[in-house]
Amino acid sequence: MITLNHYGPLFARVRRQKNKKAATVARHVGISEATYSQIETGHRSASLERVRNICIELGLSTVQFVEAWQQQTVIKTEKE
Repeated sequence: MITLNHYGPLFARVRRQKNKKAATVARHVGISEATYSQIETGHRSASLERVRNICIELGLSTVQFVEAWQQQTVIKTEKE
């Protein structure tokens, strides 16, 4: 289950890999850069619709997002 915002760092990593600026992603999704930054850092959650829109902007399919999030979660759990 996705709780709080454990997916923000995933968005940050993909955004950097694609050489996109946070301000650009935020503008295309229709939110402020500050809000987007809080999502990436895990300080703010996003609605499912907003997560979907960010995925679209970053070129991630829903399946890619869920698989990457699950892998990230498993890695975090194994380290604990």
